[in-house]
Amino acid sequence: MPLPAHLIEELAHNPRFVAYVLGDPDAQDEWESWLAEHPDKAPLFFEAADLVCTLHDTQAHLPEEEINQLWNDLASRLDEDEA
Repeated sequence: MPLPAHLIEELAHNPRFVAYVLGDPDAQDEWESWLAEHPDKAPLFFEAADLVCTLHDTQAHLPEEEINQLWNDLASRLDEDEA
């Protein structure tokens, strides 16, 4: 099922989210906490981050290892919720 475009755009237009994606350390805790609290929104989060990167012609500030770790953490949380 495709992600709702209006939600992706809303997130991608949020100045604090854009700051996070572009590497602002002041926004890091806020968005990593949000993602941890809303693991079901991870696809939306990463799709919006990709959009921000595309619009700003840059790569996400998160190293691939960290992205993989975030996905693994989310998967673990989801497994715990199902148990």
